[in-house]
Amino acid sequence: MPSLEPGDSPKYIAFRVAENGGFLAVVATLDPDDTARFPWATWYHEHALHGKYQRAPAEYARLYVNPARAAAMLALIKDGRPLPVDFVAGLPIVY
Repeated sequence: MPSLEPGDSPKYIAFRVAENGGFLAVVATLDPDDTARFPWATWYHEHALHGKYQRAPAEYARLYVNPARAAAMLALIKDGRPLPVDFVAGLPIVY
């Protein structure tokens, strides 16, 4: 995953979470108005094609994903299409 410049806050994050014995790939947009330590984000995944508003993971800053890549992945999710295997395989797992 690419890294941010010091002092920058990510706009998009991507990660995997455990679900039913497997993992769910998530691409999330961080709420730009929320400057809390654990900001809110809209999570997009195969069970939330239109997004689900919930807290970002604790280590959200390390989950940064490039905006152009995030936009492409969000388009796939919103269309109900699978994410590329190489993209998903490279996502960190958060608990």
